[in-house]
Parts: sequence; C-alpha cells; structure tokens
Amino acid sequence: MKSRSVSSRVAARGGSTDVRGWRVADPALVERMEPRVLLSSAADFAGVGLAWRSGATTPTYTPYLLEGTIGADDSASGTFWRAGTTGRVSDGGLYFDGITRLGDGRYQRTGADGVLADDFEETNGSQFLTRDGYPAGWWFGDYDRVVGQEMEYLIQRAAPGVLPARDLDGSWRFTMLAVNGGTGASSNVSGTLSIDTEEDRITWTGTTGTVPRVRSDIDTISTRGQIATLQGEYFYLSADGGTLIFADMRTSDDVVYVGTAIRVDNDVTPEEVQGDFLLLWSLGDNVSGSGRTQFLQRVLSVESDGDYKIYDLDEWDDGSREPLERGEWRIEGDSLVLTRDASALRYALRIGRGGDTLIGASLTSGTSVTAIGGVASRTVSNLPPPPTPVISIPSVDSLGRPVVFSSRTDEAWYVADIAAKSGGPTPTGEMRVWIDTKNGRPYAAATSDAGLVLYSELSNGVWTYRLLANDLVSGPAITRSLAFLVTPSGQVNLFGLNASGEVVRYWQNGSTNPAGEYLYSASNLSVNQLDPRGLPTPGYTGGLEAYTTPWGGLNVAGLDSTGRIWTVWWAPGQPRWFVSNLSAIAKTAPLSGDITAFVSPWNGINIVGVNSLGEMVSTWWSPGSGGTWKRANFTSSTLGPTVSNATLSGFYISPTRGLNVVAIDSTTGDVILYWWNVARTGLGWTFTNLSTATGATGVSRITGALLGLEASDGSVNVFGRNAGGATIRYAVSGAITGAWQVQNLSAIATAE
Repeated sequence: MKSRSVSSRVAARGGSTDVRGWRVADPALVERMEPRVLLSSAADFAGVGLAWRSGATTPTYTPYLLEGTIGADDSASGTFWRAGTTGRVSDGGLYFDGITRLGDGRYQRTGADGVLADDFEETNGSQFLTRDGYPAGWWFGDYDRVVGQEMEYLIQRAAPGVLPARDLDGSWRFTMLAVNGGTGASSNVSGTLSIDTEEDRITWTGTTGTVPRVRSDIDTISTRGQIATLQGEYFYLSADGGTLIFADMRTSDDVVYVGTAIRVDNDVTPEEVQGDFLLLWSLGDNVSGSGRTQFLQRVLSVESDGDYKIYDLDEWDDGSREPLERGEWRIEGDSLVLTRDASALRYALRIGRGGDTLIGASLTSGTSVTAIGGVASRTVSNLPPPPTPVISIPSVDSLGRPVVFSSRTDEAWYVADIAAKSGGPTPTGEMRVWIDTKNGRPYAAATSDAGLVLYSELSNGVWTYRLLANDLVSGPAITRSLAFLVTPSGQVNLFGLNASGEVVRYWQNGSTNPAGEYLYSASNLSVNQLDPRGLPTPGYTGGLEAYTTPWGGLNVAGLDSTGRIWTVWWAPGQPRWFVSNLSAIAKTAPLSGDITAFVSPWNGINIVGVNSLGEMVSTWWSPGSGGTWKRANFTSSTLGPTVSNATLSGFYISPTRGLNVVAIDSTTGDVILYWWNVARTGLGWTFTNLSTATGATGVSRITGALLGLEASDGSVNVFGRNAGGATIRYAVSGAITGAWQVQNLSAIATAE
C-alpha cells in the first residue's frame, strides 16, 4: 500500500474522541451481559523470503528465514536468518515489532525495516495466521532508495505433535523462484515434491521448468513439522497441515530458491473457489515482462458468473475498479484455469484445501508453457462468523486511540481499534456508535481529516470503512459536533457542523450498493432550508444532541455562546425545517458545557443541561403539559449535589418507564444518577450515588464523561473511563435501587 492510500491512513495515530459520542441506536438491541473473559492466543509463525536489488552487473539476491511469535496483542518477536555459504546465518531479531490487521484480509507491519535497505516506498501483507482464519499468506516490500523488492511466504506453524508419516509424507504441489547466484538469472519452477520420512528423502519433480535438484536428504524433523535437509533447505508445516513453505539457504552451489507447496484439493467445487483473492506474483526473468525478477501485487476476483478479473492492488486501494485483465475461469482437476479474453493466454493455479489458497503453476501463451510463481489468499477469513453483537459503545484506549467495545451473544466483551482494523482514517473528533436494526451489525461514524467516515463490522467480524462523501457527487463536509439518531423506521441520520458553523445532515436514503451497504444522501440544512426563508442558523458552540420522536420527528439541539438552547427540527408532513429558541420559549436560564436529550414513549421530550450554579436543569415538553415547553431544576427539587457540566448522559428505561440522567458530582467526583419513574408519580425526581452503590474505589472509579443506557433484560448500565484511561462499566439488574456491580472492560475485553 503506497503512502497515498491505505498505509498512510493506518499509520496516523493522532486525534481524540469525545466519550460523549457513546450512544446506541435502540435499547431493545441490548441483551443480557454477564462477565466472561476470553483471551486472544499468541501464534507462532514462520516465513521464507527473497530480497533482490539491482547491481552494477548482476542483481543481488538474499534468501532469508523468519521464525517468531505474534502475540495476543499483535506484537511480534523472533529470529531472522540470511542464506550463507554453508547454510543459514543468524542475523538477530525480526525487522518489525508487530502487525496491524486490516479489514480486507491484509495487514501492516509496525516498525518494519527492509532486508537490504532501511526504507520502503510501499509495503503490503496478506494475512496468514490460522487463528484468524487464513491458512497461508504473503508479504511484499518495494524499496525507496534502491531498485529492489522483497517478498515472503508465511504460515502459522503447526503445534507440537506432528506425526511425519501422517502430516508430512506424500505428494505436495509446489511453486518456487530459483536463482543462480553466479549469473543472477532467476526462473520459476512448478511441480510435485514427494516426502518419504521413513527413507529420509524428498523427491522433486518439475512439471513446468527444471528443478534445481531431484533429491533432498532429510537431516532432522522437529515435533512441529520443521524439516532441515543436508542440502541446507528448511521446510515449515502450517497449522492446518495444508501448506509447506521452504527455502534453500546454502549458497555454495550457486543456486538458491524460495517457494511454497500445498496439499491440493481435487474435489473443490466452483462455489468454494469463488470470491476475491490477494495475489502476489513472484516472477523470474523467464516470465517477468521487465526481463528481471519482479514481484507484483494484485487482486484476483473469481466471479460467480464464470468471469475473472485481475486488478492492480494500488489502483484498487485508490478506488479504481478498472481491471488490468479479464476473462473466463474453470476448474480442471486440482487447478483453477484462467483464460484471458481475446487471446490464447492461459493461467493455471493449483487449488489448496477448501479453495482458500492458490499457488502459481503455469502460464501458457500459444505453444509456450512457462512456470509462474506466487500465492493467492482469500481476502476474507474462513473462520465462522463471530457471535452477534448486541451492544457497541465507543471509547478511547490508554494510548488515546478511538476504539469500540462490544458485547455479543456469547456474553463476552470485545474491543477493536476500528481505524487500524479497517485501514481507514483515524477519527479526529466525536465518534458515534450504533447497531443498525436492519442488519444487526455495529457501525461507527466520525469526523476525520479525510472527511466523514463510516466504519462497519461485517458479519465475519472484519471492520471496513467508507468515506460518505464518496456516495455522492460532492458531499458537504462535517468537521465537528457530530450527532446521530435512528428514526422509529430504522433510518440512520447523522448531523454536524461544517467549518462555517452550518448544520449538515447525512441520512440513509433507502438504497444500497452492490455490496449491500446502505447508501446516504446529504444536505446542508443551513444553506438549503434555513437561509432561503430568512431563518438563523444557531451559533452552536459545543456538541450537538440529535433525537427523534415517536412520530418520526428529527431534532438537533445545542447551546449557543450565551448558553441558550436552540433546536433545528423537522416533523413528518412538513415540507421545511424550522428553528426554535427553546430557552426563550421555556424561560430557561443560560446553561453551560454539554447537554443531553432523550425522549419517552409517551412523547415526552427532555433536554437537560447545567446552569451557572452547577444545578441540573431540564427543559421539557409532553402532550400532558398542554403542548408548551417547561423547565425543572432536579438539583434543587431533590436537594442533590451539583454536577460537572461536561459529563451528562440521559436515557430512558422501558420496564419501569423511567427517566434518567447521570453526571459527575462537581465536589466529590462521584457518579450521580438523577432518576424518576412512574412509581414516583407525585413524588418527583430523586438521585442515587453510583460510586457508593458500586463500592467503586481506585481504578474502578469513573472520572470522565459518561454514557448511560438500558439493557433489554432491565439492567441499567453506565460507562465511563477511570483516571488511567480504562473503560469502566457500572451495571444493575432490575431496580435502580438494587445491587450495582462494576467491571473494568479494558481488562477483560478480547482484542479483535
């Protein structure tokens, strides 16, 4: 991925996220949540690679090996070897310190240096860990300051307990790139290798091209399936037993090679091989169009209508879907055959078990048949879909990166750095999160330097992203104060302000793209609705709150510089949007900080803020109030504590028909819940100190902005962060006056 595309977005780590962006679309989606800890597991891996750079007379080639561990936190550690005269030579640790998995089956390496130079112009990786559902993958690097490239084939290593006769013996289909160290000539070879551990031999048979040797003598076999030969070769068995990667690390005979082999699938169905693959061509001088070794990264799309298309991966990242070539495909025995339109060109790729891995076999052009090298791996994990998410909330991790916490039907908590996992831009402001009722999938929206970005988690757990302006010919910008609402019909609406303070709306327009994603329309409400009728755009100075009414009304509320509440609103049946100064209508004294808004099923609207004395004040409306806006001071009526004006979150509880606002005590720092329900009709509002109720001390104390919401089992939840940045959950099942519990989600959530 070139710096202009995905990799630059992944590298960005700046920005901040407003925790008041925490919202869920529909409390009915929240299921019962019980504490359960699932730990991500570390994975041992191996890689075989080849780096080349141009020289004054002949290219320089460096075969190498990697052995290491990808930790549960995606950190990487291990050992690196270069080829030497008599065999492999240790060169210390890995040239990278971790990986960042992306949503389209790719990954980036953090802290990566090159084997032959320090800087890359471009890098790319296809995921390879069996734990993540990928049987084999690859890595590609294109140097910046020198003419050269490097590539690797990678697998997660088999666990101890490999039985050679069962797991290694027999026939494997292979592809290799072989290099003559004396002449610098490189060529592809494909064929069959047969392992006989009883006789300590490996027999090489070239189907296309000439094999460097016809027999290798096995020296050692580890309990994990690593084979070392007397000829200086190393073989590694994958965790699923379907792939071998190998490299010749002895240079004294002037020939070295790097390759991969698979157990082929002779019974694969067309349906199993359909889909998109990340393809790395590893082409020798005899095939490369440049006349020298060349590594090319592509996207291979095997379509259900019998067509195939091959795309340049860089252009794919830039949004182009113009194929480099196209044609028809079919299955012949253990091979996927691609025939280019209007030419005699024909590719054959061997098919691995399950159809998730392809390796190069041959290229036929007229009467010429040449071996081709390379690996193609699925863009999407073959793991079963993760448990369905039932609640998702935004937060910020201890390093300041925006993350999404989710609880699923398996009753466990998960956390995802969605910018890193999707390859999308890093949020620079508020992040809003919801689960769309139409498909049950979590979504997040945020402002970014690239525009308004929508992240979404696919059914297989992969996060992707879209820039919403790309849905339109020219989408208006939202740069701050992002808010969202979901109408009773399930339509998602996003509101915010542009650089001029104008109100902008994005909304789902009822259409979908070919991938089934909901498309959006957009409008600058200030320019298109308010200005033509002489209505003022409120001078909003802080965050916005968007809310919908049971009859489908759309409302955006916020404070101006004098602390007055303004709403920009629309009601079904109205052709235009309107503006109202609710502080003037309800005679509400100026407020400061943030406000929160929520609506009850009996059509009661509540907009709550904090006045200059730190008192919590509600500006409210309901049909029973005679259709007029009124105000109420919860702090004075309950003799409750004053609160911080930047920590409010209001929400409705359906079982008890309750109204709730949670905030931080401005004196003690305790979490205070102001609440009312129908059982208190005639008694008025009251409050509960949640810090006392939970017994929260030390790291379990919430110190920042809050999110309150209800679960469908009647539990009440309050989320916030402690002083160290960990995300904390307070929860109670049943009545608010029941036994509250506390959880540190940052400590128990499984990283996705």
